[in-house]
Amino acid sequence: MRRNDPNSSRLNISRRRLFQAGGLLATGIAGGETAQAAPENAPTPDVYTRLGVKPFINCTATLTINGGSLTLPEVTTAMEQASHFHVDLNELMEKAGDRLAELLKVEWAS
Repeated sequence: MRRNDPNSSRLNISRRRLFQAGGLLATGIAGGETAQAAPENAPTPDVYTRLGVKPFINCTATLTINGGSLTLPEVTTAMEQASHFHVDLNELMEKAGDRLAELLKVEWAS
């Protein structure tokens, strides 16, 4: 079955049209709701905008280059605890690799 065959029983809808229609539908639904003020402690992009960096809406995935990814509370806690001490990063990487090998039950390649 060819894509532009007029005898085709498939609907002639492109992905672009589907997403446009979905976006318009979502906008209409959201437009009917009353706007609520953001909570006082809501995050703001000030940390970036003060430097002249423009935040954007991430429509890709969790990529390090895009920044802004949410961090699990346990990770944030570990980072805060670690920030108070200096260690040799080469030793840290080796020990972290050993721990990962142990958790994954694999032999670590060096």
